[in-house]
Amino acid sequence: MILGVGFTSLLNSKFIRFFILWGCWLGAPSAFAFGPEVSEDASEFVTTSESLHVKSVQDFEAHVLNHKAEVKKLGILANHLLPMPLSDERVWRFLDLHDNAKLGTEPLELDPVWASRNLKGKRPLDYLYQFYNTDVSLLPTAERARAHAIVHAVNQRDYKIRQNFFLDDGLLHPDGSSTSISNDLLRIETIADLVHRGLDPIAAEEFHRKQMQRASVFLGDPEDRHIASNVERIYEAGWKLSSYLSPQLQQRCRLALDFLSRFEKK
Repeated sequence: MILGVGFTSLLNSKFIRFFILWGCWLGAPSAFAFGPEVSEDASEFVTTSESLHVKSVQDFEAHVLNHKAEVKKLGILANHLLPMPLSDERVWRFLDLHDNAKLGTEPLELDPVWASRNLKGKRPLDYLYQFYNTDVSLLPTAERARAHAIVHAVNQRDYKIRQNFFLDDGLLHPDGSSTSISNDLLRIETIADLVHRGLDPIAAEEFHRKQMQRASVFLGDPEDRHIASNVERIYEAGWKLSSYLSPQLQQRCRLALDFLSRFEKK
């Protein structure tokens, strides 16, 4: 589907805020520098190839697939913690697109000045893996600019994937602007994505950090931080609900867990 004028208006508000956050986790140029701030100097983090969990592009693909699977589950939980939860089925379908721009087999289209001869015609994952366990901000200027160009190309592919979903599901206003539902879908994905990144030790390895900042600290909106905090607690407790949740939130979380249980049995 060809993008129309409405795509520009969709980039406003929470939609563009999501991709700024997404980009900063990848190391894309943004106001947030390269990844969320950490409590310790990332430049002190030193690893060897022997100590890495991810040692090949195949390992990297498995890491991204695992992240996607966890984001889908965490997103269902985050959905039920919103003031007005959405349909779980719609949230699940939307989150099934998470990181598809990275995982797709279609070659990444880059300006020739940034393309690598060795990777010509290769997938986005092959390009992104070049910067695994790298603090992109410390690279030489030319190589840093190349990393930015690669991430920008992946971002653009992500925009198109989400735009097509919103168009197909009728989640845009006639003028092309986003609806409350499309905004909430992006909000859910942002929370779920950053919760898992913040708690996943392999994410810290990926971005060359000693420790990723938790979503409940990193997110700017107080309500989003509160939702992320509850999601983090449940996730770290092995998906078990605790008494710190109000009876109403416990009931909501049970609905989320019931949905995931039913889905896993299919």
